[in-house]
Amino acid sequence: MEKRLRQRPKRRYLEAKRRIFVSEMNVCAHCGAELKMQPNWHVRKKFQTLEGPLFVAGRAKILTLPGNASDISGAGGQVA
Repeated sequence: MEKRLRQRPKRRYLEAKRRIFVSEMNVCAHCGAELKMQPNWHVRKKFQTLEGPLFVAGRAKILTLPGNASDISGAGGQVA
């Protein structure tokens, strides 16, 4: 017996409202160096709500110091 493919509908929300979350930190909590916006998003997701589709994304910030590649997440990168 041949296995059937799953019939999952394609969901495309072209007119979804956009919510972009950016970290409020402007300086590093450890070294005090300036943080700058990273060009890409670290998380993005589309949700279906009662008011309609919603596109949620988060932007990360990185240290401006050369040679330090650690990033700070906009959604609370450190969990205690």
